Amino acid sequence: MYVRVSRGQYDPNAMSDEQLTTFTEGVAAAVKTRPGFVSYQSGLDRQAGNLVAISTWQDADSANFNRDALGSIISEAIQAGIRLKPPMIYEVTATA
Repeated sequence: MYVRVSRGQYDPNAMSDEQLTTFTEGVAAAVKTRPGFVSYQSGLDRQAGNLVAISTWQDADSANFNRDALGSIISEAIQAGIRLKPPMIYEVTATA
């Protein structure tokens, strides 16, 4: 099993709660349709303007997909001012 960690930043003064909810829920809906999907969680630090998404995948190939595969939600988020960093893929070595 593998985890994919995606991080990003946004201007908390320029991004509404509605925009953030649309983005995080849109990504969650798109990710769960991908082959090899196991689980997904996202989190926000609203004061600092940071976001993180952690998804779990059956194998490395499933975890290592191009963001464009998620459809328009990513380009919409970027246009709204969210700056995404490249994802990091890790092999799962322990679970609790």
